[in-house]
Amino acid sequence: MNQEQSALIMLGLMTLALAGAWWGWRRRRNEYVAWAQHFTFWDEATETPLDFECWYVGTSEAGLPLQRVAVGPLSYRAKATLGLHATGLVFQARGSQALVFPAEGLSAGRATWTIDRTVEPDGLLMVQWSLGPQLVESYFRLVDNDLGRIITAINTMSQEKQV
Repeated sequence: MNQEQSALIMLGLMTLALAGAWWGWRRRRNEYVAWAQHFTFWDEATETPLDFECWYVGTSEAGLPLQRVAVGPLSYRAKATLGLHATGLVFQARGSQALVFPAEGLSAGRATWTIDRTVEPDGLLMVQWSLGPQLVESYFRLVDNDLGRIITAINTMSQEKQV
């Protein structure tokens, strides 16, 4: 086998791999397309009392940390802003409309890994919330913020809303 034949074989394998990745991502997005009807969008004119910058890592179905929810702004990793409001946690990924994670049933904690990200022990903020009838978990990487204080604030807000 000469060099040209090897290159053609490698090009064919690369094309098959890329086509498989494209097909898999398209199938995953189609699987979750109906979940978008449960989004609650944020009125951007309203201020949130506590805002902090973070990196959005991903959202998965609760209890299934490798099952990425691929719908709307939850699909991709992005730099994001989180804000606390009486109605819930306001999430805005760069370049997309802000969503509200409803305060009812909202809980926060720490995580070490998710879908495709591993960090130091307990280095991720994990927020469990309800997207319509589904329970999901969103993960965030905070930079220069007190993770413990933010977790306490989210859990306190959720408990006050339930009372």
